[in-house]
Amino acid sequence: MQEALRSWAEPPFFSRYDATPRRTLAGAKAVMRRLGELEARQPESYDLEKLYDRVLNAADGDGIRQLRTADLRRLPWVLFHPKARSEADRRLWLGGRPAVARDYREWLRQRTRTAPSLALIHEFLRVYPVDLPTFREWLRILRMSVRGARSTTLQRLDLDLFEWDGDIKVVARMVADRQADVGSFGLSPGLARCTFIWSGARKHLRETGRRIKAGTVRHDEIKGLLNVLELDGGLRFMDGEMCRSTAKALLGPFAKGQRNDARSVDTLCAWFVRCFGDPRMPAYGHRWRDVPKKARMVVVRWLVQGTFEQFFQLLRRTAYDHHWRYRQAFWTAYLERNMVEEAWFVLGTRARVLLRGIAKRDLPESNGALSGAAADQSVLLMRIGGATVAEWSHSGSCRIWRQGSQWAPDLYDEEYHRSELACPTADFVQPHHASEKGRWQYLVAEQIEQYTGRSVGHRQYMPPSSVASVPWRYQRGGS
Repeated sequence: MQEALRSWAEPPFFSRYDATPRRTLAGAKAVMRRLGELEARQPESYDLEKLYDRVLNAADGDGIRQLRTADLRRLPWVLFHPKARSEADRRLWLGGRPAVARDYREWLRQRTRTAPSLALIHEFLRVYPVDLPTFREWLRILRMSVRGARSTTLQRLDLDLFEWDGDIKVVARMVADRQADVGSFGLSPGLARCTFIWSGARKHLRETGRRIKAGTVRHDEIKGLLNVLELDGGLRFMDGEMCRSTAKALLGPFAKGQRNDARSVDTLCAWFVRCFGDPRMPAYGHRWRDVPKKARMVVVRWLVQGTFEQFFQLLRRTAYDHHWRYRQAFWTAYLERNMVEEAWFVLGTRARVLLRGIAKRDLPESNGALSGAAADQSVLLMRIGGATVAEWSHSGSCRIWRQGSQWAPDLYDEEYHRSELACPTADFVQPHHASEKGRWQYLVAEQIEQYTGRSVGHRQYMPPSSVASVPWRYQRGGS
């Protein structure tokens, strides 16, 4: 509406009447002025320093009531000044002095202007000084200002903002209603990342972590909390402490073996990769620096599992033989025993198209491109105990490079040529012969144990319906 009014022009025909919508323009200006009241305007830094010195001198003298009215109106901007970097800085805060809080409360009682109360609310929620001895007193002052206000700007403010546990109450309401943000409580967008929301989010994270551990959290509650933690396509709070708290609460229980429904796991995995970066790639996952390794490896494990699922789904659709179920049983046995530390998918052009049709929409699509091979060919690269394994779809052989081999392909590259993954420099090459008898399975398992010291039993890596009930080496005199 405002843009339409600004672009208004007098009609091109002659009229003896003035057609300018003067009252509408005046009303629009009044609305914009009223909306502007929601955003408290902080003085310039040099003004703050001078104001702080004047208030400090008054507080050390006969009290702040002796200050000029102009200084008292702007007092909220220096209550929590200077910006706290340590406990010593917070001890200098004027807002921590009971006499300052008491005198300012009495001064506010006698005033009807909105600006001082709005500035006080803005600064209090921005800093949210819960460790100050005057914290409860400032809460009472704010409730008094809002309850007795005639200003519609203050009347729009939700009283939960000024409760003792208001931070967790407000965040809980934002979790329950994913459309809610600070504006829903009467606050300006400038407070979307304030310490008040930060404090409530950390408390809600701790409670959610306990509920994940107990197995009582619902999928919609997890999605609601992730919605609060994200803002404008990124993290709402990007400090290291919040990154640690988020990962500890939402990933920590899974590091200790906690299981939850698949939807929650998929949602958490996709969210962490989108907001923290892929933890397998240091160049894109810089926020993982502040996260304990155990929590980071939870997401790596989920990504490995997702890569396995996609590989075998593709294998069902593109393989020319029935060996895929034997390969799935074999490698899944290693995956379920947490022996597969890393995995990466390399796809031909047609395999990539097929993957888009079967991949879960909320999980990230991470894979490399394969050239020099059939369009529907794909390769699963794995790291097991330091050894690198390349498992091909179709009739390709399984290849293993021992740890430290200069010829081993790197994981997480964007492009691979067939010659890199099917080269004769591998330390071990095994075609997939006699799957039903467990021949290739036995030989690959034996080689992995030799290279890594990790072993999986015959009954664990063969499909339940397999006719091979004993290891291949014992069948018909095999050795």
